[in-house]
Amino acid sequence: YQTYYTAYFTTLLTMIAGLALVGGVIWSISRHRKLEERNRELDEQIRLFLEQISDYAIFMMDPQCRATTWNSGVRQVLDFEEHTFLGRDVRPLIFTPQAHESGAVEAKFQNAAKNGSASDDRWMQRKDGTQFWASGITTAIRNGRNELIGFSKVMRDMTQQKQNSDELSRLASELSEESRRKNEFLATLAHELRNPLSPIKNAVQL
Repeated sequence: YQTYYTAYFTTLLTMIAGLALVGGVIWSISRHRKLEERNRELDEQIRLFLEQISDYAIFMMDPQCRATTWNSGVRQVLDFEEHTFLGRDVRPLIFTPQAHESGAVEAKFQNAAKNGSASDDRWMQRKDGTQFWASGITTAIRNGRNELIGFSKVMRDMTQQKQNSDELSRLASELSEESRRKNEFLATLAHELRNPLSPIKNAVQL
């Protein structure tokens, strides 16, 4: 009987342990599916949020700088529709020929890859080649193994603000130049008046 009970309890404990293991696996799978579903919901919310931002062009690229995402700001700022933008190397599309000739484009992405991000305020171009002043930042994207898997770009059209700033700088420069000329004129006038006044003063004293 002792052997029987020992075998019975051993079998019972094994069954309980097996059921607990199966239950743990099922719970783990269920939790994993819930997390995946939650992540998909968050990804969808983020995607919808980014797509509806129209003042900022926000997109991602692979390591070869080919666009992998698009938002309505790309249409608003750069005039590219989704089907004409995705999959294309963005460098010849949005950077001016002058930026390419100076080597600034490659330096920008190399700087972002090395330091994590690179801020950049410069003249960019739209689909039709017209140029505008853009303020933006390029950020390197890395995976858990610290491998570069792409870049993200956020940029905004700041042409009007740039023109206003340049106009204020021009006016300030003109006022400064007028003030300098006025001071020079007054100094010259004082010097020229001093010469004839001296003999007149002497004559009066005599």
